[in-house]
Amino acid sequence: MKLVGLLGLSAALVPNAFGFCRAPSFYETPPDPPRYGKPSVPFCLIEYSYSGRHTCDDWELESYFSEVEEYTNLLARFLRDVENYQNEVDSFVSDSVRFAKCEADEVISQHE
Repeated sequence: MKLVGLLGLSAALVPNAFGFCRAPSFYETPPDPPRYGKPSVPFCLIEYSYSGRHTCDDWELESYFSEVEEYTNLLARFLRDVENYQNEVDSFVSDSVRFAKCEADEVISQHE
């Protein structure tokens, strides 16, 4: 098992060690943002911003805060998906740079 890891590491450090350059591949699709819209502030809370009081029933507040929590959880999940996607893109870019350098080095070494 350690030998396989060591071979993989040496192949990553010396891309042309085995006589070929490994072309990068990328099969990821960007994540979709949440389709669920922002929760609407209930009418009974609108006056709260200037009066400090509201006319909401408990169930209205609980429902609204539940929707806000659900929406923020969706956004948090979307953010994690976007960060994972970004990591995949960064990896693809690094692999592409290595591939281009490997190909260039291979062509140059053919003419030495």
